[in-house]
Amino acid sequence: RPLFVLHELGHLNADIFSHPRYGALDAIVSSELDRSLTVLQHALGRSERILRTPIYTPYTKFTSRFLYLWCATLPLTLYPLLGPLGTTPAASLISFFLLGIQDIGNRVEQPFDVLPLWQYCQTVHQSVDQMVRHTELLDQTVAAFHSADEFLELPPDQLQSWVDPL
Repeated sequence: RPLFVLHELGHLNADIFSHPRYGALDAIVSSELDRSLTVLQHALGRSERILRTPIYTPYTKFTSRFLYLWCATLPLTLYPLLGPLGTTPAASLISFFLLGIQDIGNRVEQPFDVLPLWQYCQTVHQSVDQMVRHTELLDQTVAAFHSADEFLELPPDQLQSWVDPL
């Protein structure tokens, strides 16, 4: 779940910030990362609300049927005004625009069907991959510090073998 991932990223940020010995983030970077995670969490909440809001289907069907009926009777009202030659183009043009507006309204009702969400997901995926690589780099740094601690704990007589005689 996306909320769990955001929660874990927040904990990783706090853990890395609280361990300065392991190459931790400075306060500015950690604060900016936390702010970015908060913004992403708010966007996730808004998207969930939009996704979970039910649309009253009979309302949509009624408006569609009413519009089709209105477009079908439009030539009857235009004929006395425009005559036989002007009625067909005028009714066609008006119906085209009104049905187009209705189609736009139907698409707006279901925003997740028409938005290019794969691009947003790809960007988030790249960011998460970068964070994972950063975490792996931190793990390697921690391992290097541990091996350096072991090296410094060697007695001086064992260090002689590491000294270059030149």
